[in-house]
Amino acid sequence: MKPAFFNGLRKGGLLMKWKVALTIEARGDYEMFRLQELVREKGFEPVFLGPLAGKARAARLMDCDAVIAGGDIYDAPLLETLRNQGRMKIIARFGVGYDQVDLEAASRFGIAVTNTAGTMAGPVAEMTAALLLSAARCVPFYDRMLRGRRWDVGPVGTSVHGKTIGLVGFGSIARGFMACMAGFGCRFLAFDPAVPPEEVRRLGAEPTPLEELAARSDFVSLHVPRTPETEGLWDQQMLRRMKPAAILINTSRGGIVREADLIEALRDGAIAGAGLDVFEQEPLPPDSPLLHLPNVVMTAHAAGWDDQTELVTGGRALENILDIAGGRVPRDILNADYAQAPGHR
Repeated sequence: MKPAFFNGLRKGGLLMKWKVALTIEARGDYEMFRLQELVREKGFEPVFLGPLAGKARAARLMDCDAVIAGGDIYDAPLLETLRNQGRMKIIARFGVGYDQVDLEAASRFGIAVTNTAGTMAGPVAEMTAALLLSAARCVPFYDRMLRGRRWDVGPVGTSVHGKTIGLVGFGSIARGFMACMAGFGCRFLAFDPAVPPEEVRRLGAEPTPLEELAARSDFVSLHVPRTPETEGLWDQQMLRRMKPAAILINTSRGGIVREADLIEALRDGAIAGAGLDVFEQEPLPPDSPLLHLPNVVMTAHAAGWDDQTELVTGGRALENILDIAGGRVPRDILNADYAQAPGHR
């Protein structure tokens, strides 16, 4: 029996392949070439669109059957258009976060939504460690001084050895980050209501209430998805609970931290520094005060990318698309009720 995706639209008597749009941001021409070749290997026709915004999204996606989606927004009006006027059957997120997609609306219009949970855990864990070490040892300061032909003696930074690291969220990324930091003899505190305390202890961390974690940690690292419950989780109140010498690391989602509160805390010395890969508004606005704070280390939402990301994460997204094309429920489905929509195809 042929997979369902061979039962495509007819044009001139011929069966058409599924078109798979790619709206992820290309990190390099070669990487995007490899991903498009992978799409072809799976029997689909790749359509590279890059990041889309506004009315351009609906127009460009109208004749696509699936999309490997980056950070573009899929709200109810767009999903309705893609369902009623287009051919869209699945939004396969390239990454773990899915706050950009209205899941309820996707289910209502019979569009499956998936993510690629776990595929970026290693790279993000490594970047978390890199941001922590860079912020702790003032690496950006000395880099700027040397590039300015200066050999200044600046801040000495803080040692990481034997310090306490608080993990807010205890999933695969947090656990990978623990492994990266294992050689530094750190203590680990963890807050995650979804993980049994005995499992946290078994893996080498101490289950700790959130407020206590903030107060005891020398470094706090955020590893939670952006949901209504976590939106603005790390606000002024939590920042003021931290030690004045503490450093905050965020490689999860920008909206989890109240950026205005963080800027204030960094300016007045309520905390010593921050390492950020994600922001409330992305790309980061050119007038953001964060750009002028010397005690912040930043990367451009790049933590999940390394030289294998497009193949590993893209491959997983394609597996989910293949499942939908073959009439199967994908392993990473986020809205299992999509098939119950009236007129689901």
